[in-house]
Amino acid sequence: MFLVDYLTKIGLHEKEAKVYLAAIELGGGSVQELAQKSGLKRPTVYVVLDSLVAQGLVSEEKKGRGSSFVAASPEALKRKAAEQKKAIDEAFPFLTAMWTGEKSKPQVRVYEGLEGMKEIYRETLWKSKTPVWFF
Repeated sequence: MFLVDYLTKIGLHEKEAKVYLAAIELGGGSVQELAQKSGLKRPTVYVVLDSLVAQGLVSEEKKGRGSSFVAASPEALKRKAAEQKKAIDEAFPFLTAMWTGEKSKPQVRVYEGLEGMKEIYRETLWKSKTPVWFF
């Protein structure tokens, strides 16, 4: 079962991993055989096989009235992981540029009366790091 964990880490769903491993162990097989080996129900295996075929991890071979499904080489998994890494590397600069860390929260201060006006005056003129112009 530890192989299922490894396969899920590179992006397969748990059921996809189970069916892929069953196809490897059997050297290929019918939907019924893959369902028995993986412990999944046959209708579920059909859906999972469609996904695995689309990803290039399983190929379908027509045999008479039925089909046999054969797992692709584990090298295909390596290519899939490399493609995912490449996609992340390409997106990384854009994601980093969009990320600003913690958003700064706006500060609101309330000033009242004459003392409040004096405080505004002091903050504006004496604590300002840039020139302040009044007209």
